Amino acid sequence: MKKCLIYLLLTIFCFTLCHAQDFSQLKQNLDWQVYNYPQEKIHVMTDKPYYITGDTIWLRAFVVNVVNNQPVDASKFVYVELISPMNTVDMRVKIKERDGVFKGYLPLDPTKIAEGEYTLTAYTMFMQNQGEQYFFKKTKTTRALK
Repeated sequence: MKKCLIYLLLTIFCFTLCHAQDFSQLKQNLDWQVYNYPQEKIHVMTDKPYYITGDTIWLRAFVVNVVNNQPVDASKFVYVELISPMNTVDMRVKIKERDGVFKGYLPLDPTKIAEGEYTLTAYTMFMQNQGEQYFFKKTKTTRALK
């Protein structure tokens, strides 16, 4: 067993040594790809998991680079939408970045927002170019006040 492990480690070491040039070229290509085609990731935190009509959804969003999870400077606005159970956009807000954080709120107007399961969706304009599969989505439930 020890011999097999030693042979395996020696093989990996020799392979790495022989192809070190290929790995540096691969790293250069990857760095070029990341620099020229950055990809953002967004995460939204809300103050509560459930809401009643008339409440306000307070939220905070963070936009980071997918590769290193560092804040992104390119996007200055986050768009947050509240999508109804009928798959229509009931509310949309545009939140400006301040000190690396996007803070905002969505007031749940009782005359416009009915009881049900809504989807909170967040994206940047850059993410919109990449497609909806990159958007942040979270389900939120609203209940009528009784």
